[in-house]
Amino acid sequence: MQLYKAQQPDQAIPLEQVIERISGDKIEDRLRVVADKEIRLDDVTKGGTEADPYWVMDFSRLRFDHGPGKAHRMKKTEGFPLKKDEGFGEQTAALYLPKTGHLIVQYNHFGPRVASIENYFNIYFEGENCACDFQVIYDKSVEQRLLKKEHFSSFTVGMAISKVTAADRENGLPLEEAITAAGQAGANNMEVRFSMGPGQHDGLETGFVKSALDGLNQLLGRNKEAVRKAEFAGKEDNESRMEIINLIKPTLTVDFTDLESGEDRRYPVADRWDRLHRARAGWSEQIKNTT
Repeated sequence: MQLYKAQQPDQAIPLEQVIERISGDKIEDRLRVVADKEIRLDDVTKGGTEADPYWVMDFSRLRFDHGPGKAHRMKKTEGFPLKKDEGFGEQTAALYLPKTGHLIVQYNHFGPRVASIENYFNIYFEGENCACDFQVIYDKSVEQRLLKKEHFSSFTVGMAISKVTAADRENGLPLEEAITAAGQAGANNMEVRFSMGPGQHDGLETGFVKSALDGLNQLLGRNKEAVRKAEFAGKEDNESRMEIINLIKPTLTVDFTDLESGEDRRYPVADRWDRLHRARAGWSEQIKNTT
């Protein structure tokens, strides 16, 4: 799940009204083409109270060109018996809070992404101003979480060499020798990954990693454009779960691992909507502080 905030110009139709109007359309009239993909708002329900309403939604990306096969451990993979006008659909659930303008979106690699959902609303009513911009809410606790990590399995640093200034070099750079070598080679960009590799559990040298982390934090404070990527995989102790943290604009996310698929191997929409509400409850402070 990821958290966004809807921004709209004053003259635009409020997003809640857009959603309500779409909900009144027949399912066959809701299909729109976004970036050459067919997108549709399949399910939409209003809930809550007059003082605190919400809309839960389920978007689908339709495809009719190709799709997966039906697999069996003891048989060859085979196709699905589809009718001529049937294809495949990938779904993304979302929860909209009109009082605060927040949108919580279930991440689905194959389903509609937030940019497609945004464009879907923008173009739905031709000739009308439905402009909205979903801006991601970033996780401000990242640095504190990183400082608690004592075991690191990998970290990746990407630099825009052309953006590194003389002042950056004077103040000291993380991985300075590698950056200098990349500059001498005429490279515009550089990416370096340090990893223990599969099956290695001792971890990288903590002092080295935290020194690189400190240098990156200082550089981000001086010249953000010079750092293209900064990802760390670490945990607090041997009993903790490994966490991958993005130091650059880290997105506020929450993962749920307790979803169970139905007989059709799909996650029921009611269960996915339930997780949206649980994400909302867990982000109550972030929602309150970004209203």
